[in-house]
Amino acid sequence: MFSSPPSSKVQILADTREGAQIGIGIANDSDAQNMYSISVDDGSGTVAGTVTRTLGPRTSLAIYLSQLMPLLQPNYVGRVTVSPTTGTGTSSIIGLRYSGTVFATIPETIQP
Repeated sequence: MFSSPPSSKVQILADTREGAQIGIGIANDSDAQNMYSISVDDGSGTVAGTVTRTLGPRTSLAIYLSQLMPLLQPNYVGRVTVSPTTGTGTSSIIGLRYSGTVFATIPETIQP
């Protein structure tokens, strides 16, 4: 695995075709509690859902996209964007795609 540099807005590309599961890891590397907005869209800007999660100082969250967004359509392909809404203003994320036999890492992309 590689490191994910912190930024104020980051995304991963998610592809759940072929029954794949997408895992996402979010790290709060600060000394303060932060709230994060996690938004899923279809790649053309149509938002499929948004949730928030609070992470304590120096903690992380690892969760499947299907747990965050249980109503997300099967065979979803699109973006998962994470941005802090409180706290230090940065986050680091990494994605993992599991298709039943193969794991693949999904690096974050820093957004303007």
